[in-house]
Amino acid sequence: LLRLLANITLRTRTLPAPESAVAAAIGQRKAQFLPIPHDDARWLAAIGQTHQVELESPRETPSLSRFFDTHLVLCDRNGSEWYDVHPLIKEQVQERAPHCRQAA
Repeated sequence: LLRLLANITLRTRTLPAPESAVAAAIGQRKAQFLPIPHDDARWLAAIGQTHQVELESPRETPSLSRFFDTHLVLCDRNGSEWYDVHPLIKEQVQERAPHCRQAA
């Protein structure tokens, strides 16, 4: 949110900010998350649906760490810990995941 606000502030000198400045800032931030590999899209979609992160093997730990480091997955601790996909890419992940083929 702070990155979006900073970007919008740099794009405009008026308040309220024009819709075009807001849309451009959102588009720029969203582009920083892309492209999303097929395996990641499927895993992110599962996290978005279950709000849990599950590791099938220790080999997946670096990928999960990358999700957190790049803010693709966010953790919320409001009573209990749960996870979700970043709101800027959640819709795209949900739309794309079913069309991603499984690795051979």
